[in-house]
Amino acid sequence: MVGFILKHDRISLSIYTVVIALFMIFLVPIFSDILNTSSNHEALVSTMRNPAMVAMVGPVYVDSTYTLGSIYANYMTVFTGLIFAAWNILFVTRHTRKEEEQGSLELVQSLTVGKVANLTATLVIAFAVNTLICLAMTIGFPLISNGEMDLLASFNFSLATTLFGFLFALVAAFFAQLATTSRMTNSLSFLLLMVTYLLRAAGDLSNETLSLISPLGLITRTKSFITNDWRPIAIIALEALVLILVAYPLAIGRDLQAGILREGKGRTTISPLVRGIKSFTFHLQKYQFLLWALVVFSFSGMYGSIFGDLEGFIESSDLIKGMLAVEGAGSLTDQFI
Repeated sequence: MVGFILKHDRISLSIYTVVIALFMIFLVPIFSDILNTSSNHEALVSTMRNPAMVAMVGPVYVDSTYTLGSIYANYMTVFTGLIFAAWNILFVTRHTRKEEEQGSLELVQSLTVGKVANLTATLVIAFAVNTLICLAMTIGFPLISNGEMDLLASFNFSLATTLFGFLFALVAAFFAQLATTSRMTNSLSFLLLMVTYLLRAAGDLSNETLSLISPLGLITRTKSFITNDWRPIAIIALEALVLILVAYPLAIGRDLQAGILREGKGRTTISPLVRGIKSFTFHLQKYQFLLWALVVFSFSGMYGSIFGDLEGFIESSDLIKGMLAVEGAGSLTDQFI
């Protein structure tokens, strides 16, 4: 089963693994340029302490100045975790509930294949991909930074973010047993991912306990390139083990193409507002539209609340100022917008 999935997805898996690893590694020189061209490191740090920035990317653990590793971890830990989690959710859903929904898994299981062989193979490949990316970042960070980002701290950051991503592979595997469609599986998985983000944001601003409940809040508590705390990583590994212990009995105990949660029958008549293909498509996607509108509105509010600090932040780095400053084009804040 592992070989079958690898043969089917060899191109997409190779592209994702190489591209995402190179993307993460080659962001390092950009942060190096920001530090090297900055005339006021304290302005960089104080901007990141703005409550809106803390809500977006997590708390600041340095006192007044960044190192290359600490600025990278501060800016990138949360978003890296989200990127890895998104891929893991989509990959696992496609090879479990989606294949079951399409009937292809029924054909496979008509052969001498164990009931959870496909689920196990999918998780093995997801784990392998995350491990390869972890190793690539661990080795790549020290090399591209000429040793400024040390090996142990690079491993701490890489392991925390990739393990968080694999945790959501297991989340998708769990919801694939509950849901009856791939759309519901993806929706539940991404909804939980959003909840972890919101819990972390609220916890980082007002209540530390909320951040500690959220796995996304835990990975920021590793304090990579500062103290390199390994305890949050151990907690996430324990959460992953719990999900495995819950998902497998559910997978063994249910029938093929069945789910623990049954979808509602819905209305017997469709809304009178549905008058054609376009309105019908909108009707099917209305919850996704509402959710996306909420995300855009929330992030707009976050960005709006940091505009007062932007002038000092941009002025603190010649690199950022050079990227934005255009003669006669309005204030630096206007240009940023």
